[in-house]
Amino acid sequence: MRWQKNLLCFAENNTVGKCPYCSSQNTAFGYRKITAEGYGYGAIWCNDCRKGYFLDRADLRQIKNLGENIPEDISFTD
Repeated sequence: MRWQKNLLCFAENNTVGKCPYCSSQNTAFGYRKITAEGYGYGAIWCNDCRKGYFLDRADLRQIKNLGENIPEDISFTD
């Protein structure tokens, strides 16, 4: 999985790090809450090559920064 280092980086310091596809530092993250209980989904992505990784079934109850809106044109990869 190409985004594995980015997920670890994000978990440790809330930054995505460089894109595993194009090496750009222009990366971002976002979450969307979809249940009243605080669950939803999220994504990390590259703003340059538009590739990203989808985070399904996220527990957002303790997430303070929901990040940016997830762009509709992101190509989600492994």
